[in-house]
Formats: sequence, C-alpha cells, structure tokens
Amino acid sequence: MRVSTPYQYGKYKSDIARAQSAYLERQSQVSTGKRFTKSSEDPYGSASVLSLSAAKRATEQYAKNLATAKTALSFSDASLDEVGKLLKRANELAVGGANSALTQDGRNAMAAEVGQLMQRLVDLGNSRDANGDYMFAGQETDTKPFTFNLGVLQYNGDSNDITVESGPGETLKSNVSASTSIMTAYTNLANLKSSLEGGNLGQISGVDLAAVKASIDEFLQLRGQVGTSLQRIEQTTNEYTRRIDDFAARISDIEDVDIAEALVEYKQAENAYNAALNVASQGFRLSLMDFIRG
Repeated sequence: MRVSTPYQYGKYKSDIARAQSAYLERQSQVSTGKRFTKSSEDPYGSASVLSLSAAKRATEQYAKNLATAKTALSFSDASLDEVGKLLKRANELAVGGANSALTQDGRNAMAAEVGQLMQRLVDLGNSRDANGDYMFAGQETDTKPFTFNLGVLQYNGDSNDITVESGPGETLKSNVSASTSIMTAYTNLANLKSSLEGGNLGQISGVDLAAVKASIDEFLQLRGQVGTSLQRIEQTTNEYTRRIDDFAARISDIEDVDIAEALVEYKQAENAYNAALNVASQGFRLSLMDFIRG
C-alpha cells in the first residue's frame, strides 16, 4: 500500500512535535529543578502543593506569633526578676531594722534605701519591651502605667490581656498582669519606710516583714506563670519547626526533580528529538526525489 506524501509529512511533523515537547519539558525540569511550573502539567500535584504550602505558611505565622510572645514575656520576666531582687533587699533591711541594737540613725539610713527601692519599683513597673511598649499597662501599651498624683502612686493602664494566635483556634497570653502586685509591693515598702523612720520595731517585725515576704512570694508566682508560658512556647515552637520541615519535605517530594535522573532523561529526550529531525529530513528528501522522478 502506497503511503501518501501528505500523510508522511503529517507523521513527521507529529513525531517532531512530540519529541520537541518532551525535550522542552525535560529542559525546563533541569533548568528550574521543578517537575512542573504550571498547574496544568500536574493538576493533582499542583493542588497538593497549594494545600501544603498554605498549611506551611499558617504554621510559620503561628511560630512568628510565638516568637513575638516569647520576646515580650522574656522582657517581663527580666523586670519581675529585678522586682524580686529589690524586695529581697527590702526584706534584709526589715530584718536589720527590727534589731533593737540598731541606732535610729541606722534605721533612717535604711529608710532612705527603702525609698530608693520604692522608686526603682516604679521604674520597673514602667518598663518597656523591645518595641517601646509599656509591658505592665495591659492593652494600654502607649500609656505610662505608674505615675504619681499629689504624691500618691496610681495605675493608668487596664487589666486586659494581650494575646497572640498560637494555633488553630488557640491563643496565648503574652503580657503579665502585675499592676495589683506592684501597687501592693509599693504600699508594703512605704509602710516599711515609715516604720523604720518612726523606730516602730513591733510594726517592722510583726507586720512589715510579713508583708514584704508576701510580696516576694507573689512575684515568685508571677515568674512561675511566665516560666510556664515560656516553656509552652518553647515546646510548641519546636513542634512547629518539625511541622514546617515536614511540609517543606513533602512539597519538595512533589514538585522537585532528581537532578541526576532529570539530566539522563533530558539527554534521552534530546537524542530522541534530534533523531526525529533526522528521520524527517531524510523522509522529506526522498519524497522530493520521488516527486521529481514522477
């Protein structure tokens, strides 16, 4: 059966187009390192990559939120630690001031130091974080929380929590509610200062010491809460890091090519394309000679 020249031309053209398509596809894979660059090339794989990428981005955002909370809580913890230290010093002064062998001049000197501790306590209560926000003002982060009005300490913030989204449907508190504790500690120090100045040993040993110790315990509890939150952040962040790595690996498995294998397939496709061109060129020459001879 004689094969028509138009059919031969069509067959050569089809073979070349098919070989060229495979060649260009392998060339793209080698140059980009990706199995596909358009969703139409692998609809199922593209859909899987989109889904995994969305989950990866969401997890990365949760991790960033936790990092923000960790920074804020770490700053708060450092300030609370300083408060604890100054209260311990106040406790030492109370113990020394209750000693009947101490002169009143000695107590007056202690009272002056307690006054300095009171001012330091206010300064710590007005601590700012890395962003310049007041840490102990609740959500009123732009408002200086502790100020004096006619010599009386007052609180200007609120008692609202600051939270970050830590997971799907989950939030984590990133601030410390310490306003009441700071106000109470300031009052306890003021009472101790007054007792020292008045030489009231019974008040110092019977009331002030217990009050200062209670404040110490209160701030230890606050630091314990912060420590628990920081531990939770650390554990959750580690889990998110593992998830992000897993998402990245799964995405890579779907869209990335094995370069060594791709190079082999690219060379095979190139050879096939060149072979198709050679066959077509030979066929075109024969067909032309047949036409001339005819």
